[in-house]
Amino acid sequence: MNDDARTRLKQALAESKWSADALSKHLGWPATYISRVTTGRINAPSDERLDAICAVLMVDRAYLIEGSTGTHQSNSTKPLPKEVTQDQINQIADFVRQHGLTDQRKQEK
Repeated sequence: MNDDARTRLKQALAESKWSADALSKHLGWPATYISRVTTGRINAPSDERLDAICAVLMVDRAYLIEGSTGTHQSNSTKPLPKEVTQDQINQIADFVRQHGLTDQRKQEK
């Protein structure tokens, strides 16, 4: 992953509701995994992990890796896929509330 890709990842993370540590934990990885990717200490995350990061941040992988060839939309403008039901959304919201998976940066303000 080159510097430009890391910059795009940092931007997507900043525009999301996730902190690097919270996203890492959410994905079941060591707490510092995402921050190590963004700083370059992990230079080449596996395809599976990169896909997981992109899915949670709702960022096109091609955009993240190659820049202009893909697209990037902020979370606030992306519609949910049609196959997601309201019941699934409610279940996810309940899970997040029960497990305290909220953006720690907003709680500190």
